[in-house]
Amino acid sequence: MASDFSLSMDRIDQFIPDKTTFKLAGEAVAALGDVGLVRQIGKSLGLTDGLPSLSLEELGGDKVNVREGRSDKLVGDGAGREVNLVSRQSISKNQEELTVHAGGREIKSLVLLPDNYDPSKKYTTIVALHGFTANAKGFAESIDAERMRSQGAIVILPEASRNKIGLREWQGIGGQNITPGIATGDDGKKINDTQAILGTLAIAKKQYGIDPKDLNMLAFSQGVAFAFDVADRLDKQEPGAVKRLFAATGTVPNAENLSLKGTEIVHYEPKRRNYVQKAWNFIQDNPSADEFMSQIEKNKGCRTLNKENSDKLSTTNFTCTDGTTLTTHVDRRGGHAFPGQPEARDFAIVGRGSRASVKLSVALLEDLVGNRKI
Repeated sequence: MASDFSLSMDRIDQFIPDKTTFKLAGEAVAALGDVGLVRQIGKSLGLTDGLPSLSLEELGGDKVNVREGRSDKLVGDGAGREVNLVSRQSISKNQEELTVHAGGREIKSLVLLPDNYDPSKKYTTIVALHGFTANAKGFAESIDAERMRSQGAIVILPEASRNKIGLREWQGIGGQNITPGIATGDDGKKINDTQAILGTLAIAKKQYGIDPKDLNMLAFSQGVAFAFDVADRLDKQEPGAVKRLFAATGTVPNAENLSLKGTEIVHYEPKRRNYVQKAWNFIQDNPSADEFMSQIEKNKGCRTLNKENSDKLSTTNFTCTDGTTLTTHVDRRGGHAFPGQPEARDFAIVGRGSRASVKLSVALLEDLVGNRKI
């Protein structure tokens, strides 16, 4: 894979926090795919030998598997845009970066693969969508994606692009855009991240051993609207295409149009809403959690099965006419953060840290193995 020094420095920072780490950075070699370039950068950091003369295997990295070009039209996005594989490459033993052109842009995804991954087998898969200003790597840490991967699941973490003012933001669902800096796609049209995520899934299904009967979605904050939109579009093609949808602290502006037949839903919402989120919902005229979840319950024909209340958490379990269950959690302690991530503090917009009573990623993992209790 051809590499350029100036274009690659931002990627190197992901893997090389200091010179000592650099000497053992097999991940950097695998990510860049150019040993000569890595040696050059090593010298620029004051390492006269660049990298030790070890093979990629000895360094711990995998050889890069890159497939470039846009010759294969796999799916269309309904707007005359093609969806194509741009590249697939190893970062480390169980991590890859998948780049797809869809929705008017190139969308990168961090892909975590189980130990002893065998592409001929089918695996439970989780597609995880981060919130406003976040990224794939940080969200993987928030949801404990490594634990999910180590338990045998493929975890796909698409990443939002930067808007015109430089912040990462999912774009394409009308008023869901938080800032005025909406980016334009490379075809001159507005970016459609629902289609970018759908395109990523279309490519991923051809590249990895995804079990089509066990595709799951997890989302936080701004990612929630896109997770419901993606699940609904897949549902309209095949009911139950998304088996489970885990959503935390977001809003769904078009709930009256969602059916999600065959999809089990777990929704988490903090009772204590920060002022930034309240103001954003008011300005954008977004429905409250009570409003959009009530609409989804109605659409799925759900009735209350039971309620479980404590001084911290209120949980309602529903059974629905489409044969699925729906669970809502209202947390008296939590704030705008992915529930259960480390550090007991909340930051108003992007959700750093959590005071939540629920560890949603643990709930997801238990659900995947048949235990629905949190």
